[in-house]
Amino acid sequence: MYLAIFWKPLVLYALTMNNDSIIVYASCGEGHRIAAIALSNELNLPNVDILDFSHPLIKKFYSLGYRFTVQYFPFIWKLIFLAAQNRAAITTINKLNYFLFSRFCRFLLEKKPDFVIVTHFFPIYIVKVLKKALDIKLIVVVTDIGVHPLWVDECVDYYFVAMERTKAELESLGIEGDRITAGGIPLRGGFKKKRDILRIKEKIGLDSKETILLFCGASGRMFIERTLKKFRGRFNFIVIYGNDKRLKMFLDKNKDPSVKYFSHYSRIWELMEISSFIVTKPGGLTVFECLYKRKPMIFTHFIWGQEKTNMDAAVKLGAGLYAPYYRDLTEAIDTLRHNNAFSSVNFSDTTTLSVIKNIIRDNG
Repeated sequence: MYLAIFWKPLVLYALTMNNDSIIVYASCGEGHRIAAIALSNELNLPNVDILDFSHPLIKKFYSLGYRFTVQYFPFIWKLIFLAAQNRAAITTINKLNYFLFSRFCRFLLEKKPDFVIVTHFFPIYIVKVLKKALDIKLIVVVTDIGVHPLWVDECVDYYFVAMERTKAELESLGIEGDRITAGGIPLRGGFKKKRDILRIKEKIGLDSKETILLFCGASGRMFIERTLKKFRGRFNFIVIYGNDKRLKMFLDKNKDPSVKYFSHYSRIWELMEISSFIVTKPGGLTVFECLYKRKPMIFTHFIWGQEKTNMDAAVKLGAGLYAPYYRDLTEAIDTLRHNNAFSSVNFSDTTTLSVIKNIIRDNG
């Protein structure tokens, strides 16, 4: 039974996989997975989670271990992030991943895809080992504004990044500019459709006041509780409370028609559409989604490393501000309301998708 459960994902992949191209992600953080699924839908290609090719305990360690470390021991994550920039450390990490994900190596040997498109750095080294023998073309889609050295390898044929700033950083790390396209991070289709704001507000049950979208994972329970008390009546609030049961108890106890709350919301683009401000943490994909929708961002905390770079980019564009305390919220809202950042900002994923399509068509 154990073997049947373990190999089930591989059997499903074998049934759906074609020999042309495959999209690979690692479910360490939602952005990598969501970007892969967006690509999969746009390009009509299968996607796989490289963690499914490891032992179940390894998958749990990678997916849950990351979240646990950044939430409870951020200083340890900072040390890991800094240490991983060392070339010797990168080599060690790559070889360890090659061992842990050896089943993925065998999967590639069996399927022999022409193109491998990755939204996480884990698969890069494995593809590198097999690249020459299988004549694979490797496409890397970087899902943060900043670039960690783990993304950088001479075996990559094409890089796709969010913006020119990211391209310049890759070039500073030794990647030739003609291999890099600053064409945006792939977005889910729901973000690209024009939405009826009044209809969405009516569906959710909100009036015409400005709306603020709050993500619990970014803000923390105390921040949200104090914000709701301070601004009661001035704004509508939508709270995504995730797995925070204590926050849900608070929201249940303090019912307010101007406050709507959900553990999650699959059509998150609807909530962004009706919101004037997004209170969030600066994940790469979230920042790009907000830039695309022209929604000002307020960051209450960040994970040291890539998220700090993402936040700095949004702040430099005038599209976001760092406000770690609820009492800073009024000033942040006033500042963002009166700047003209989005008058000169125009982000989309159109170039990334069209260029990838052309590469596959012309070289397939």
